[in-house]
Amino acid sequence: MAFRLNGVFEDSGSFRRYVNLRRFAFNPTLTITPGKRTRITLGYEHLRDDRVADRGIPSFQGKPADVDITTYYGNPNDTHVGARVNIGSALFEYQIGQLNIRNRTLIADYDRGYQNFVPGAMTADMSLVALTAYNNATRRRNGFNETDVTYIVRTGRIRHTLLAEVKPDANLPIISEIPAISTTRQRPFPSRTIARRSVRQLLTGRARRMPTIISKLALAQLISRIRSSCPVMFK
Repeated sequence: MAFRLNGVFEDSGSFRRYVNLRRFAFNPTLTITPGKRTRITLGYEHLRDDRVADRGIPSFQGKPADVDITTYYGNPNDTHVGARVNIGSALFEYQIGQLNIRNRTLIADYDRGYQNFVPGAMTADMSLVALTAYNNATRRRNGFNETDVTYIVRTGRIRHTLLAEVKPDANLPIISEIPAISTTRQRPFPSRTIARRSVRQLLTGRARRMPTIISKLALAQLISRIRSSCPVMFK
């Protein structure tokens, strides 16, 4: 029997104000050998990633605007990028002489989403800057199973490895997938101060121009739906 644990942790900042990254992951594995010919390996992997996205600075006449590069455009309190990943795996191996049978099963759950702001072009008089807000959330599960059978034969001094493989795979039912929503508004252009506008404020201004998404679901209900479908983004 053998046990191994791998892990990683990162807590980073940036030259841009309010931008940060915090993530960690760990991966324990356990290997069991019930017999000389049999080996079973069980594994689990967990990842958590949270960050404030950095979408740069505005542009002016096709070039980066002459502003303090530390300025963050948007509202960092309303900018969420995150991922939660959980993966379980099992590997079964059996050896009979030159014949090796290997079966691997993997089931994974991915919960990720993002909501942030993107600064765009400035007006000719440098008084307004386009600020785009958008969000998206998806949760998905996948399952894979693979069986390999290998056999080693020799013809004289040449060694051959014959391989047969069966690999059905499936996308398990999607728990939730919220379509991406975006809108662009012009806001007063700051040179050294943060342009604080929430995603709710920007999306509200576009509600009448999004009939396919908003007609049957009020904006408040939509935001509530996003929160419930991807709660990790709003903690």
